[in-house]
Amino acid sequence: MVTGIFKYLHEKNREEMAKWIVRDELPFILSESSNLEQYMHQAINPQSKKVPRSTLRSDIKRMYKEKKNELMDTIASTNCKVAFTVDSCKSITNENYFCITAHWIDVDWHLQK
Repeated sequence: MVTGIFKYLHEKNREEMAKWIVRDELPFILSESSNLEQYMHQAINPQSKKVPRSTLRSDIKRMYKEKKNELMDTIASTNCKVAFTVDSCKSITNENYFCITAHWIDVDWHLQK
């Protein structure tokens, strides 16, 4: 079923691939997989292009900095107390790291984290 005209945007592809890689803790090399490229060309869009892992890494670092700055600005402008929770986690590659979660109530009485 076709509901409209789809326009392939390589920038959007890069952004969504970076989000996918981070959310599912996938290796950056996946972006250069010939199987993924074949899938993209056959099932998604023949105009799709590979995203080099160096580009993917740069995109993820940029997105991280943007989100970090956005969060810091939000917390700095919040006129309330912020509660932090720290959890120790392990990635699928068996690396240990800490997750820090901040909770606060905004001016509209909605819980934010």
